[in-house]
Amino acid sequence: MVTGGPVLEREAQLSVLATRLADASRGCGSVVLVEGEAGAGKSTLLRAASADVESWWGYCDPSDTPRVLGPFVDLASGPAALDLAPDPWDVNTAFLKALRHRVEPVLVVVEDVHWADGASLALLQFLGRRIADSCVVLGLTYRADEVGAPLNRLLGDLARHPETLTRLQVGPLSPDAVAALTRGTDLDPVEVYAVTAGNAFFVTELARAASGVPANVRDVVLARNSRLPAPAQELIALVATEPGGLELDQCDQAAVDDAAGVLEVQGTLVRFRHELARRATYEGMTVIQRRTRHRQRLVALSARPAAPARLAHHALATSEAGLVLRYVEPAAQEALNRGSWNEAAALLESVLTLGGPMSPGPRADVLLGQAEVFAHLDLQLRSRDSVREAAAHADLAHDPVLIGRCLNALARAEWRAGDPAASARALERALAVLEPWGSTVTMADTLRTRGHHLMLARQHAQAMRFIHRAEDVAAAVGDETVQLRVRMIEGTIELVTGDPERGVVVLLAALEDAKRAGLFSVVMDILGMLGSGGGEVRRYEDAFRWNGELIGLAEDRDHDYTVAYATAWQARIRFEQGRWDEAAELVRISRDGECAPISTATALGVLGRLRVRRGDPRADEPLAEVASLGRLELQHRWPALCASAELHWLSGAHGRGIEELQSAYLQAMDTDSAWARGEVAFWLWRNGALDRAPAGAAEPFAAQISGDWRAAADLWRAIGCPYEEALALIDGDAEASVAGLEILDRLGARPAAQRTRRALATLGIVSPRAPRRSTLVDPLGLTEREAEIRALVLTGLPNADIARRLFISRRTVEHHVSSVLRKSGVESRNDLDCLVRSPT
Repeated sequence: MVTGGPVLEREAQLSVLATRLADASRGCGSVVLVEGEAGAGKSTLLRAASADVESWWGYCDPSDTPRVLGPFVDLASGPAALDLAPDPWDVNTAFLKALRHRVEPVLVVVEDVHWADGASLALLQFLGRRIADSCVVLGLTYRADEVGAPLNRLLGDLARHPETLTRLQVGPLSPDAVAALTRGTDLDPVEVYAVTAGNAFFVTELARAASGVPANVRDVVLARNSRLPAPAQELIALVATEPGGLELDQCDQAAVDDAAGVLEVQGTLVRFRHELARRATYEGMTVIQRRTRHRQRLVALSARPAAPARLAHHALATSEAGLVLRYVEPAAQEALNRGSWNEAAALLESVLTLGGPMSPGPRADVLLGQAEVFAHLDLQLRSRDSVREAAAHADLAHDPVLIGRCLNALARAEWRAGDPAASARALERALAVLEPWGSTVTMADTLRTRGHHLMLARQHAQAMRFIHRAEDVAAAVGDETVQLRVRMIEGTIELVTGDPERGVVVLLAALEDAKRAGLFSVVMDILGMLGSGGGEVRRYEDAFRWNGELIGLAEDRDHDYTVAYATAWQARIRFEQGRWDEAAELVRISRDGECAPISTATALGVLGRLRVRRGDPRADEPLAEVASLGRLELQHRWPALCASAELHWLSGAHGRGIEELQSAYLQAMDTDSAWARGEVAFWLWRNGALDRAPAGAAEPFAAQISGDWRAAADLWRAIGCPYEEALALIDGDAEASVAGLEILDRLGARPAAQRTRRALATLGIVSPRAPRRSTLVDPLGLTEREAEIRALVLTGLPNADIARRLFISRRTVEHHVSSVLRKSGVESRNDLDCLVRSPT
């Protein structure tokens, strides 16, 4: 919002903005963060910068119930001319498409992002990651003293792309500028500077009032308002209750004209010229006056289409329980649908605390919605508490289907909170309650949940019993989502413990059906099962590709948790294939931000195993962190537990290796996972605690434990696990041991290689010398993956095409390209091309 007056002492910032807009005219878009206190002149700066270029403006409102996608509603109704689709990701895609279709530069301004709702922040993150190849400068204004955790996450994400990010600070005016603004008035510039501290808005308001220097700007605003005609004063008071502005067609034009010094018309809305003036006006009213005017607005808005968040804003301000119940819950539902999770949480809390007495059934529904929000925000303990309270109210309502729904939700919450046993108990109760009521949607989903959890625990025989029942009930009630999830679980069970080929066929067919039905969450889950399940059974290249497809899909929708988990699985796959440099880089990228526990366990397991096998320091630290996540399913923990036992084997502390694996061995034997049984048993055998392979152990491990090192080596070679092949060979004769040592040397597995050399020396066999590090390292220090990407860069492929070809994320490619450029001593792709092709 314009502060008015000349733009003083902003030449440097205007020059930077002019440069960014010039870059945009060449198709190089960017994000400009404009930070300053309220009234510093951020908006004035951007309006001055846009004097000779098209600009689009959207506003975030200082409301307790901010408009969902508020600034983008403004943009959509303006020059962008877009429809806001129901699916938030369709909105993202539509805005990105509109920006990329620009051939002339445009400045897109979103004001006051410290007030932005969650859906708007998610959309800004989406655009910020993809703005580079556009003709757009995205200007975001904010106040540093009002930045909270949600905006911090956006700022942190933008900072990961320094090539497209510019930060501008709009500070206070100097005494000289204050003197210039007050010239021609009776004000003492020294006194004005002392009172305002150089705040541009305060200085401008005082210069306009020119009536002495009051203690604060509110007195100036209220004094000026009081001199206006009564209709103008009433209009100003009404607009003060509308942070987003009041429709022009609801205003008396004469009053608008009389209030022109305070209000301004922006498109179809009448707004305060500055938020500080609105706040001063609002705070100048009594509580009764505020509530009366909020009721007026609620009556007026109820007679015409109005955003649920706007109605909720006025309802909450009346403090009337009936109005809160009527208007706030729809606003919470809209926030849920749009992905504004923090706003939904706050609104639902308002319903529960301010909505007055509620009957048990409706209260349980609100609490279930709150639990869903907390789960998405990864506040799992709070989610569980909300579901427990919902279940208690469902009991009071004597509604068996609602009770079953609450217990099903409680089971999922307990599982996410890390208590599978409590989850199983909740599901048993849910099924007992629902059984007498026959086939219902809730019954189908509860049976599916139980089968899914048993599948994750790799207790597949039990899982199938529940899955078959879920399939029958889902078919009876016509629940397509449950039917697809049932097929997903069946396919995963077949992949992991049955016929992998058939399992893949089942999963891929379910995947295509989920895509056709537009069930995005099911699509993501099926790809996750293919990627992680395929990796678990050593179908490495297929699993790496499926994880890559999942990463691409999740990146398109900024689903960072999913990206992190799939990337961690890609790291595990490359580690087991002996591509350790690439695995290390993928681990680093997967942990670049917040991670869910299963992502953390998977990535840390790889990191710890890398350190163990390379002989790097502090190998025990990531392994101990995984061990602390003891309530996670065994499938996420057993590689790290085996790595810890391997560390003890390499150091000769066999007793500790046995101690740490005993409990995991019992858990593995309680699962249907051949690979869990095999690997845990193998490291117990290595540490001297087993003398035979358990039933159901994976064939390569079973062969080696039984003494058939040749068969084990052949199996590992066929699968593509060179380290495990080497461990099998060093159990053989002298010739095989030397061959195994060569593999260990090639991998850089120093501890196992040293152990093998010592064993050969005791037999009087002279082993090959350990290679010098210089023979193992690329001349530029490039890893295997970096060398591969360097070659693709030199063909001219853009990052997105490289990502698709290699089945990795765009962010991973960006990391590798930056590393290649740095190690090559150049700053750009063009410089690298010139360096390679120069005849030196």
